[in-house]
Amino acid sequence: MDLQPASKGDARAKSPEMPWFRKLSSPTLFLIVSLTLVGGYFAFTIPVSVFPNTDFPRIVIGVDNGVMPIDQMLVTITRPMEEAVNSVPGLQSVRSITSRGSAEVDLFFDWGSDMILTLQRVDAVVARLQPTLPSTAKLIRSD
Repeated sequence: MDLQPASKGDARAKSPEMPWFRKLSSPTLFLIVSLTLVGGYFAFTIPVSVFPNTDFPRIVIGVDNGVMPIDQMLVTITRPMEEAVNSVPGLQSVRSITSRGSAEVDLFFDWGSDMILTLQRVDAVVARLQPTLPSTAKLIRSD
């Protein structure tokens, strides 16, 4: 049996060491509280939107003409409208939907187009076309 007192180094070696989460509990708690406060501040101050603001180069022309049958709408309103707007510069594609008493013509333009000038050109073409449409046809344009 060894009766000599243990040295300080031996006492540390034999005593159980504190777990890491006990040693680091104060800095961890400080970090969690700090991140929570910063996150709460940013949640109310940074503007966030789901989708970015984008102006698509598209013009929609709608025509309402009561209860005119689809065949007549197609011949008297939709086709002349499509043919007239085909002359607008920068036009990529034209799509139309014709139903009973209504027609919608979608105009898709190049991304680099000046849409204000393009809208003026489309308005001019539609104004020239309007006297040839039936008098009951009401034009509805949305940008």
